[in-house]
Amino acid sequence: MTRTMLVLTVALAATGVRVARATDVTLCGQKIARGDTGILRNDLVCGTTAEGLCAECDTPGCTVRGDIPCTTPADCTSLGGSPVCLGVAVHLGERATLEMDGFSISSVAPGQMGAGVFCDGHCKIRGPGDVSGAIGWGIRAYEARAFDVTLHDNYYGLSAQRSRLFNVMLTGNVIGAEAYTMTITGGAASDNSVGLVAYSVRGKDFAANDNGDGVDGEVVSLKRATVNGNGNYGVLALRKAALLDSTVTGSGHFDIGSIYRPRVVNTTCGTSVMILTPGSGGSTGDSWGVCAGD
Repeated sequence: MTRTMLVLTVALAATGVRVARATDVTLCGQKIARGDTGILRNDLVCGTTAEGLCAECDTPGCTVRGDIPCTTPADCTSLGGSPVCLGVAVHLGERATLEMDGFSISSVAPGQMGAGVFCDGHCKIRGPGDVSGAIGWGIRAYEARAFDVTLHDNYYGLSAQRSRLFNVMLTGNVIGAEAYTMTITGGAASDNSVGLVAYSVRGKDFAANDNGDGVDGEVVSLKRATVNGNGNYGVLALRKAALLDSTVTGSGHFDIGSIYRPRVVNTTCGTSVMILTPGSGGSTGDSWGVCAGD
């Protein structure tokens, strides 16, 4: 440490300012401590069983125990039932940050449920960088903030209770991103089976094109969004939809569907429908009369 850095560190400590540490991430299975920052120093290709965390079963909806590390399912017998050892490439402690620095995380144990990045609670992931090939999740967290990251060819690109996405690219996933509340600024979801799904989706300046389903939520609010060419529907809002300065066209079934009349301002859309019964396979009624083809 240089004399200047030492003086600065001492001065910050004297004022009560916390000096954040940084940890080099070079191997699969590394954990970044609570509140600290990990910096990816090379591509991670976790092609063999990655060290990870115990989970209650092997499907994406299962509870994952961030407090029980494992290398084999035998380490998880305290959970009872049929637990699995979930492969984790990078494990972020509460309020930790991962700086991807242009590198990638890929192939999280093919054939094994896994996560590229698993967060104990709240976390940040900063790109540029990409996460791919996870049978479970590219990123899984309680609350995630992701910046300039590409998540592709995972089951879930991202799964969280709350998410804030900035210039994130979601492509080739089964589900691009899911959350209870989602805010998305910039970026795109394309070529996923489902682009975005959340109770509340608030987005601006982004695209959700060429997915099976485009944007799926209870409450959907979009500004300057492009939602084109989705195989089933563009925007499905089971309660309220509001679209401003957007384009929603070329969907296989309908462009905008909602239970309550959607608010559409300066927006181009082809077709709209009334959703009569929520849920998969729910019936639709007449159009809302807000799109060009209604």
